[in-house]
Amino acid sequence: MGENDLLDYVEGAGILTYKQMNELKKEKHLTINGVNGFHSELRRYIDNIERGVSTKFLDNWCSFISYVHNYKIDNGHTPSSLDEVESIVIDICSFVCLKIILFLTKFMIREGLENVYITA
Repeated sequence: MGENDLLDYVEGAGILTYKQMNELKKEKHLTINGVNGFHSELRRYIDNIERGVSTKFLDNWCSFISYVHNYKIDNGHTPSSLDEVESIVIDICSFVCLKIILFLTKFMIREGLENVYITA
């Protein structure tokens, strides 16, 4: 270990060399303690606060909790003002809209409907 020719793969970042991976870990404060802490926070939230979370929606809850956790890391506090919450809702809605557009585009290409236009 420790050689620059060793590679790691990180989703969204692609293939990284050992040196690039170490820089990413330092920049994002990625440690096993951080992973364990996030897992503990996620479990505590789902187990105690949101009893009865359906497995159908578990992925959505995990994504939301992850988003709030990353918000705390990036901004140094949990979202507390109406402006911050509004910004989060807009960000999440934008992401969901992009996923829907991507899904529809793939579907249309697969079905041979490239020349069909969707109007509002």
